[in-house]
Amino acid sequence: MHVPYKGGPEAMTAVLSGQVCCIMNQVQTVLPQWKAGKVRLLGVTTPRRVAVVPEVPTIAESGYPGFTSYIWFGLLGPKAMDAQTVERLNAAVRQVLEMPEIAGRLTASGNTVRIESPQQFRETVKADRARWAGVVRQVGVTVD
Repeated sequence: MHVPYKGGPEAMTAVLSGQVCCIMNQVQTVLPQWKAGKVRLLGVTTPRRVAVVPEVPTIAESGYPGFTSYIWFGLLGPKAMDAQTVERLNAAVRQVLEMPEIAGRLTASGNTVRIESPQQFRETVKADRARWAGVVRQVGVTVD
């Protein structure tokens, strides 16, 4: 049964208090409770195991091949933004994400650092839109 929550912390509170048996949440949100021994990680929804919890299998490895669901972060700008500006921004972000201190902090909190070119990011967005549009249609999701 799907039980909606306003966010990850509220859902985690529901698990810890026994209101629900399990949740699907970001690694960053559950990591402190897992380290404290208060929850058990059953699987990660990313295509590969997460570096900070390498012993936790992917959902695909657990018997659901092809199952992936993950959150990505990216920079978006106006459609008319010139290519030179896009490339400069991409280079600046790449430079920051390649800093060992930054990459290390992101990885330690459960993130997987994946740096893409502007074209690769457009393809990521395009593929996710197509994938999730099909899911939305199939289950009949509507906006209240």
